[in-house]
Amino acid sequence: MLYRLNRRHALAEPVAELFRAEAAPADVLFEGIRSVAERMHPPPVAVWLFGSVARGEDTTRGVGVPSRDRDVVRDDREPMGDPLWFEDLTEGREWTTAERTLTDEDITAFAVVSGDTNPLHLDDDYARTTPFGGRIAHGLLGLSIASGLVNRLRLTERTLVAWLGLQWDFKRPLRPGDTVRVRLRVVEARPTSDGKRGIVRYRVEVVDQADQVAQEGVWTMMVRRREG
Repeated sequence: MLYRLNRRHALAEPVAELFRAEAAPADVLFEGIRSVAERMHPPPVAVWLFGSVARGEDTTRGVGVPSRDRDVVRDDREPMGDPLWFEDLTEGREWTTAERTLTDEDITAFAVVSGDTNPLHLDDDYARTTPFGGRIAHGLLGLSIASGLVNRLRLTERTLVAWLGLQWDFKRPLRPGDTVRVRLRVVEARPTSDGKRGIVRYRVEVVDQADQVAQEGVWTMMVRRREG
């Protein structure tokens, strides 16, 4: 199936060859993809990244911020990089993240790491026969990218305790080449029953380059208090 992946994609045939082989351990698969990617000029960042993560390597240097990302729009009451505590996350506060453009490499890498190789995401010919009229990104890839974009705001980088849950709707498909950003707003903030931490609910929207909402919902997180 993967050999029919967007024929313009340089990794299509090498990745297909790996999948045609008998089932191999994940680290072998990642290593094979990485070795192919490293011989390309320039190597696909997303595939290199997943291979590096699989081997436990530090991926925070050298790749990091996608080159097409734009400046982050921040709440002007807090300097960039200062973590927010529960007391700072008052109802009505809102932020908008940087932008990121979804690439074929993103979709291929997500298919590899997740195991979701549905032809709707990978096969141009098949996807054209569907109601979508062409390939679309995995819905969970959009959610994952949204999480990453929000993380890069560094709002609760050292104060987040846990992500407790989410309610999420997929409104429109995301396609290769779409550029997305995330808008989030605090809709509820309350202390835990013991008063030691706080529970914060965010209204979150993933919007595309036409300002259309592609995904939306509510994220619930536990955040540290300044005292406690």
